[in-house]
Amino acid sequence: MEKITNIKLKKSLSSIKKDVTQKFGPIWKLDKPKLINKLKQLNYKYDPIKKILYTDSMIRKPRKIYLDSL
Repeated sequence: MEKITNIKLKKSLSSIKKDVTQKFGPIWKLDKPKLINKLKQLNYKYDPIKKILYTDSMIRKPRKIYLDSL
């Protein structure tokens, strides 16, 4: 996950859900290690082959975030 650009991580986190982003505050002001920690707190995992972030959580939508499309 450390190899992904900072902009793609920020777009992926802001596309998850507005309620989630409201809890974290302004996402665009966070640096990369804090963004990775937030994604890990939300139980998102990175698949480097498919280049997606995914989760098994039933309450979060979208469950898959395609980083190539951002």
